[in-house]
Amino acid sequence: MLLPSSASLNKIVFFGSLVLITGCSSKIDYEKAEQYIKESEKQWAESVATGDTSVIQRILADDFIGVDPDGNQYKKQQMVDDTRNAPKYFLSNHLNNVIVRFYGNTAVAQGDETWVRRSGEPATARFVWTDTWVYRNNKWQIVSAEDLVAPVAASSASGFNDPSKEKLRGIDNCRKKYVSAWLTEDAEQITNVYADDAIVLYPNQPAIEGRSAILTYFKNFFQEFRQDNFELLSDEVEIIGSLAYDRGKYKWKGTSVKGGSTIDDHGKYLVILQQQADGSWKVLRDMDNSDRTLSQAGRE
Repeated sequence: MLLPSSASLNKIVFFGSLVLITGCSSKIDYEKAEQYIKESEKQWAESVATGDTSVIQRILADDFIGVDPDGNQYKKQQMVDDTRNAPKYFLSNHLNNVIVRFYGNTAVAQGDETWVRRSGEPATARFVWTDTWVYRNNKWQIVSAEDLVAPVAASSASGFNDPSKEKLRGIDNCRKKYVSAWLTEDAEQITNVYADDAIVLYPNQPAIEGRSAILTYFKNFFQEFRQDNFELLSDEVEIIGSLAYDRGKYKWKGTSVKGGSTIDDHGKYLVILQQQADGSWKVLRDMDNSDRTLSQAGRE
């Protein structure tokens, strides 16, 4: 968050988003936790213009300690006081983007903000921040924050404001693992690319539901065919929150272990992926369709 210091009208105290979760006795719903954290950070940013101290009271822990861009520490009550006075100096404050990563009971959220002063002074800098949240007594609260000031121009050039780039890398990594496991005929490794409740929809056969069934399928498939070649060429990736779809083309060449005949196949695929709590991606739904008539009959 971004606030004017009580000591100076030109000094701003800002708070970021790193999340630490400890003492959690029940299973954490990371999707809901991410939504709550992002919405809370947005509300904190907006409180600079609204003066809504209830946001600060709710999301800052009583033992909260922050560090402002000048290296000074501040506590919860100082932030409450500064929030009351902030609307005198700020017309608006906009949260650009937040990236939240979870590590077990710990989540790290990082983002940045830009603001407009009531004086009409154009923004020449933005706040870049990291907050630490702790899950205690069935609620998330920030226990620490570290803030710095960076040039506005760096926002678009650095790519920090584009969490989709990080997600695209994760999806690309998932695809590469899949191809590698296929080429090495590693049924267990290829099954690890799928989510627990994944469903595979190959043509000319019933749906393959769940990782156990998927593992059995690939064990049989790799015993039946020697894998001569396999490629995935992605044409389109669309990310919608923690879900994404990957559409593209595949090439596969395999030789029958029993008969010695070779199938040289190519077609298109559509995969739905889901981001996991650790930031990685797994395949949730998988389907393909050959461009050759009944060329995949051997996979029944």
